[in-house]
Amino acid sequence: MHLDYTPQAAVNLARAENHRRGLPERPYSRLIIIQAWQAVSEPPQDRPLALMDASTLDPNDTIVAGPYPGSNDLSGDVLQARLVVFNLGQRFYYFSNMTHGEVILFKGYDSANSLTPPHASFLNTSLGSKARPRESIEGRFFVYYY
Repeated sequence: MHLDYTPQAAVNLARAENHRRGLPERPYSRLIIIQAWQAVSEPPQDRPLALMDASTLDPNDTIVAGPYPGSNDLSGDVLQARLVVFNLGQRFYYFSNMTHGEVILFKGYDSANSLTPPHASFLNTSLGSKARPRESIEGRFFVYYY
């Protein structure tokens, strides 16, 4: 399980995306990165997406991984993530048999709440030979509160 961004990495990624698109930087009171995830292969998929209930995540169960993104790096290539250490109090959910018409939306980052849902895929061995290789797409959307 992982969270895609540390606070510094999320802000840096948003700045890099604005820079890439030629958008000026403006002050904001809150930044949210919404992630959209969709399976494009037919169900059942061999590696579904699992999300943790963020209310069951203890902040002490996260470990920073990856290089620190420099504040002047506007490439968007350096992402620092947080890995999650398992504990018995965590609750997980996964979406089996997703079809083309279904999309999962979740907060990948919220400057007002650092406990967003950790996520990962996993090998669903219960499907046996019925499983199809998962193909998926993901989009990220930056939401600014001014």
